[in-house]
Amino acid sequence: MGAGLAYSQRDHKELIGRCANALWALPEGKRPEAWSTLISQALGTVTPAQAAFFPGPLDGFVPEGVPQKPEAELKKARKLLGKHSSFKQIPGLMLVAYGGGIDASLTKDILRLLEGSGEQLSKRRTAHPILRCCAYIAATTRDTELANATITRCLRLVTSEMPVNQVLALMLVAIRACAAFGKTTMYYVECGKVASRFAYAVSAGAALDVRATLEELCHRDPKFIAALGHAMAVVEATALELVSSPVDPISFRLLMERVDNALQNCGMILPGGGAAMADWKQFAANLGEQFFAEMKAVPITETLITQPPGKRLNVNGSAQWGGPVDPIASVEHLFTRGVCQVRHNIVHGNNQDIGERDMKLIGGAHYILRAAIAEADLFEL
Repeated sequence: MGAGLAYSQRDHKELIGRCANALWALPEGKRPEAWSTLISQALGTVTPAQAAFFPGPLDGFVPEGVPQKPEAELKKARKLLGKHSSFKQIPGLMLVAYGGGIDASLTKDILRLLEGSGEQLSKRRTAHPILRCCAYIAATTRDTELANATITRCLRLVTSEMPVNQVLALMLVAIRACAAFGKTTMYYVECGKVASRFAYAVSAGAALDVRATLEELCHRDPKFIAALGHAMAVVEATALELVSSPVDPISFRLLMERVDNALQNCGMILPGGGAAMADWKQFAANLGEQFFAEMKAVPITETLITQPPGKRLNVNGSAQWGGPVDPIASVEHLFTRGVCQVRHNIVHGNNQDIGERDMKLIGGAHYILRAAIAEADLFEL
């Protein structure tokens, strides 16, 4: 009974979203008032509201039978695009795009306009319609370069203070852009990457709603279950406020020892004889610079990355703390100068009193370590 009820509620959300999309396809002045009222009331029952608009396998992402303009019309569009450098200079371009006036031969110009629209893309209100249009063009022309540029722009707009429905609206645009990869395995892989990048960027307050939306997407298309697994784990950790609650230094140290042991068991050991030591540089290299970019976007890591922990130095036979060090700028240093140095200072730093900065460093290192465990699938947390 409970499972059936959950299923019907999910179908109800999807039905509301489909009805809203159908109604909103009409010009605002031609929408029946009674229908608009009913749809608004129905959307008020959906939490989060954006969950109603995440459909099933490519359904609604790639329009079928996109109208194509005659070659003469395409030549006009090509000439129009060549004269301008931003979307602001061509206010009617979106109507042309949605009317089928942009084909694959024009996507380089669209990408150029996107890169030249910095002023409009700096604010969510003006950026959203542009990005949605670019996602539509990328999907209908199968242009993955334009899709990736659109996704990156969506992520740049996300802040920790942004309301969850605005975050989800941007994530929906980014997933729409993934349709550029077509009905292939790569589509699901790219959607998973997008969801993970958004998962790292959302605040603890938005995490539960983001997770609920991802669950809806998995319900409507079971192929997403595997693709979105990593993103679901990240938002779940964020929802548990692991990113904001103080982390016990001993708990962090014990987790580091588990990871150290797991790396050795995986064969990531520093070359040479003597005692076996985990190769953290190799671990970092396997994660890649994209992992560093994702960690840099999370507010809790700011202190660790911009003001890394110092070292205790031997100064004329006396152990003293060194001066400030340069910010971390690579995934290798994220671990060698960041996470590992925090562990080293806990063990050898002689910190009698853990101050506010120390707790920020430990909290950031703990978050990065958990994310790395999930990314590399080292073990269950």
